[in-house]
Amino acid sequence: MLDATAPNLQRQAAWFLASHAMAQGDVVEAHRMVCALGNSERLNLLPLFPHDVAHDAELTRIALARSDDELVDVIVARTERRADANPNVRSIQAAAAHVRGLVKQSTSELAAAVELFGQVGRPLAQISALDDLGTQRLRDGSPDAAIDAFDQSLILALDIGAGWDATRARSRLRELGVRRRVVGLDTPRTGWTALTPAGKRWWSNS
Repeated sequence: MLDATAPNLQRQAAWFLASHAMAQGDVVEAHRMVCALGNSERLNLLPLFPHDVAHDAELTRIALARSDDELVDVIVARTERRADANPNVRSIQAAAAHVRGLVKQSTSELAAAVELFGQVGRPLAQISALDDLGTQRLRDGSPDAAIDAFDQSLILALDIGAGWDATRARSRLRELGVRRRVVGLDTPRTGWTALTPAGKRWWSNS
């Protein structure tokens, strides 16, 4: 896909590989994939078509981890312009708050992102913001508040069946001396028992 002639396909491939590397904890490889189409092109990797605003925070994490200040500035400017142009779209406001929270190391901005993503039913984006909120609370010297954020992340991940995210949250809690039994990761993947609580409510009411 990186060798494709369609620019959007190339960018999709670069972003997929960067996201995969970041999920594996390889920040160096993630940034290398962000730059895979050229150093200047890294500034135009996002937005993709179609674009998920939650990607902005993920790219911000990569840029911050590699001290890529130019890329950080581009992401911030882009998300703020989008937020200014769409003041009533809560998912866009959430994404902007998430990016601001990462860049400014602000618990209030990250908490706002968590709240807004929850209001619009974006659980994966909410989990991402909760993880960053917990990490920032640890930096601020508030381990109990961090545990609360990671607990919320774990509960939400289990509710939607996001096993990888649940395992990550549980690991972070364990590092803080908190052990949580993770149930539901081996539940059936088909049939009524495979549905999340939200899915069961939808079918029951339809």
